[in-house]
Parts: sequence; C-alpha cells; structure tokens
Amino acid sequence: LKDRFAPILECHSENEIRPKDAIRCRECGYRILYKKRTRKC
Repeated sequence: LKDRFAPILECHSENEIRPKDAIRCRECGYRILYKKRTRKC
C-alpha cells in the first residue's frame, strides 16, 4: 500500500500514515484525520 498524507483539522499539518500506524497526529495528538483530495485524470 502507498503512504497516505492526511491534513489535520487542529494544527493544519500533514501526516504520513502507513499501514499499522496509529491514526493520530504526530505533532498535536489529535485523532481526527482527513484524507487529502486527489484529482481524477
């Protein structure tokens, strides 16, 4: 699986999420992550 980047609502940083990683911001500890939008070609 590819790595995913998730923007965080609280601190507005982007986190790299890998399989089996905890779903949590590494900077502020916030647990709600959003998937970054991608464009379909």
